[in-house]
Amino acid sequence: MAFPAEVWRQRAQGGPAAANFIAHQDGLDIGLAAVFAEPDAPGRMHLVSMWVDPGYRRRGVARALVGQVVRWAADRRAHEVILWVADHNTAARRLYEQIGFRPTGRRQPLPSNPALTESQLHLPVCTSQEQTS
Repeated sequence: MAFPAEVWRQRAQGGPAAANFIAHQDGLDIGLAAVFAEPDAPGRMHLVSMWVDPGYRRRGVARALVGQVVRWAADRRAHEVILWVADHNTAARRLYEQIGFRPTGRRQPLPSNPALTESQLHLPVCTSQEQTS
């Protein structure tokens, strides 16, 4: 889905409806994840821009970034986090499913290459109030 430049600027700046998390080690940026509130779906957060430097993969960096995203979502009383994962990216899908994400059944052409497809996954989120109840 194409968005106007202003939408991308707002997401990059973060704030109450968006956040960016960057993993650092030894002065290097080794991973990132961004999340934003779905404007048409209150309580739903969308994980995007997930990336870990290949030299740091399989070391827990992605799990830590997703954990930050989920805590941020819970603090904002979200009920779920969604993401899209390319169907050919089996390593990423396996990671997300190990964390607890499950398929929604929605699929679409991959925006960067419509000859490929991607699937939507979601993770229910426990809010801070639910955790203390």
